[in-house]
Amino acid sequence: MEAVPERPVSTFPFRAKHLGLEIGVEPYIEPSQVKRHFGTNLLKHDILPIHVAFRNESAQSAFLLQPESVVLIGNMYEQESADYPIADIASNSAQTAHTIERAAPVALLVTPIILIPGFLAIGVGLGNSAQDWADIAGHMERVRFNDRPLYQSDSNSGFLYFKLPESSSLAKVEALKFRVKNMLSREEKSVTVRLKKL
Repeated sequence: MEAVPERPVSTFPFRAKHLGLEIGVEPYIEPSQVKRHFGTNLLKHDILPIHVAFRNESAQSAFLLQPESVVLIGNMYEQESADYPIADIASNSAQTAHTIERAAPVALLVTPIILIPGFLAIGVGLGNSAQDWADIAGHMERVRFNDRPLYQSDSNSGFLYFKLPESSSLAKVEALKFRVKNMLSREEKSVTVRLKKL
């Protein structure tokens, strides 16, 4: 499995800024790229790996990214992300929602999966042996995004993994929504990184 090199947020294809926090996002949507870095084509198992990177340039803020609150959003109108309720969305599940202000197409909302021992069963019988899949899951855990406070000039990066309802859901993905916490002011804000159609 080829290592993913460290790189500046500015080199990521999708980016957003919020009060001095820079966010970079790169969904891994090419099977060859996924297999090169993870040892198997996770997309074939409806698992979407997304490389995320953060850098804090603010002296007045210390950010916590709260990866458990990240939501993958799709098939939505061009509206503020606040129109899409995310409360009560359980981890490891796909839910549907509609905008509050007007009727909207069904929105794909998916939260990151958590790697647990039972997760290994996903790959067994689908082209990987139990040992191979244990190695793959171990690698996924090692490169997973681990949250920690980001003070001025701090950076952090890693992968979030999303279990999509089906492979065709990839075409509906349009945004990644973060719930960022400022450790100094205790305020939480939603920051949405728009993705062009995958």
